[in-house]
Amino acid sequence: MMSTHSGEASRYRAFFVALGMAPEGLPAWRAAFAGLVALRYLDAWADGGVSVGNLASERRAVLAAINTVADGMPDRALLTSLVVLTVRESHGDLTQLAPLLMAYGRSLQQQSAWALAVAVYGRVRAAYVAGPGTQADALLAASAALRSGGCNRKLGEAIAAEADYQAALTLARKWGDDHTGLRARTCLANLDADRGNLPGADLQLARVIADAVSERTREVRALAWHDRATIAHRRGQTATAIDYAYEAWSAVDDPVARERVLADLATMALDAGYRDTARDANTVLVATAQEPVLRWTATINLMEIATLDRREVDFTRLRRTLGKVALPPALEAEYMYFGALGDLAFQRRSQAIEALQRAVEIAEERRLGEVLFRAEAALMRASDGVDEPQSAPSLATPDRLAHVTAALANARILAAVSE
Repeated sequence: MMSTHSGEASRYRAFFVALGMAPEGLPAWRAAFAGLVALRYLDAWADGGVSVGNLASERRAVLAAINTVADGMPDRALLTSLVVLTVRESHGDLTQLAPLLMAYGRSLQQQSAWALAVAVYGRVRAAYVAGPGTQADALLAASAALRSGGCNRKLGEAIAAEADYQAALTLARKWGDDHTGLRARTCLANLDADRGNLPGADLQLARVIADAVSERTREVRALAWHDRATIAHRRGQTATAIDYAYEAWSAVDDPVARERVLADLATMALDAGYRDTARDANTVLVATAQEPVLRWTATINLMEIATLDRREVDFTRLRRTLGKVALPPALEAEYMYFGALGDLAFQRRSQAIEALQRAVEIAEERRLGEVLFRAEAALMRASDGVDEPQSAPSLATPDRLAHVTAALANARILAAVSE
C-alpha cells in the first residue's frame, strides 16, 4: 500500500517488532499497526514523490486502519489529527507536524511503549535535520532527544540514552537555551548515577543547581534537588536526603511533581525511623494528592506507621478506607501485606495468614518478586506461630531538619482545614 522509503526498515523497526510480538487483531496489535502505517504515510507526504491522487488513496487506507483502534485509546485521536493535518499542510513539511508527533510519542511513553516512542521522537529529530533549522524547530528536536533519552534509559540502553542527552545539550548550547541545557546535564548526571558513580553524579547535579539561577530554570533546579535526594538516600545519607527532598518540594511548582517529591520524602523519613515526619508527609498526601495512586500509597504507609506505633484504632480506620477500592495489583499486594502485619501486631493471626496468602497469590501472578519475598517470609513465620518482633521506637527527627518538620506540620494543618 505504501511507498518504500530509504531507511524505513531501521527507522520503524520497533513497530515491526511490536507487531511480531502481539497476536494479530488484538488492541495492542491494531494500535501498533495504525501507528506504523500513519508514520509511513507521513513519510510519503513529506517526501513529495507520491501523486496527489495516490496520496489521497493512501490517506483513506490509513484512516481506516486508525479507525480499528479502540475509541478510548489516546493514540486514535492523535494519529487521526496527524493525518487530517496533512490535508491542510500541502507543502509536506514534517516540522509543521512535530508538536503532534511529540504528543503521540508522549502517549506511547506513558503506555510504557518506550521503543515505539523512541522511533517517533527520532522522526521529530530527523524532520528538524532536514528542515530549515529555526530556533523553535531546534528546541523541539532537543526536547525530543531528551524524551528519547528517557525512554532509552528505561530500556536499559545507556549508550543510546547518553547520545540522546548529548545531542540535546549540543542543540541547547548552539541556540543559547539554558533551560534545555540544564535539563540535559541533569539527565547525564542521572546516567552516571545509574552506572554507580554516585559521588560524580551528585557533583554534576550540584553544579546544575548552582547554574539554575533564573526563574525560568526553577523547575530544573527543583528536579536536580530531587535527584540529589535520591542519590543521598542510596548512599545512606538519610538526613541529607530528606533535606534535599525538602528543597525540591519547596522549589517545584507543578502540583503533581510536588506531590511525587513529597511521597519520596515520606519514604525517606519512614526508612530512617522518623515516623512523626513520615506521618505528617503521608497525611498531607492522603488529603491533597491529585493522583489516586499517591493517595492510596500514602494510606498504606500510614497503615504501616500505625502498626509500628501500635495504634490499632488508626490502623483499622486506614485499612477500612482502602477496603472497597479497586487497587492496582502491585498496590493490592502491598495493602494485603501491611494489613497482615497489622493483624499480627494486634493478635489476629488467622486473618493475617489469609491476607498474606492473598498477597503471595497476587505477587506470584504479577511477578512482583520483592513483595513475594517479603510476603512468603511473613507467611512462614505466621504459619509457624512465630511472633513478629517488637517495633523499635520512633526516632526524633534531627535538629538540622527542624525546618522540614515545621513545614510538614504546617502543611498537615492546612490540609486538614481545607478538607
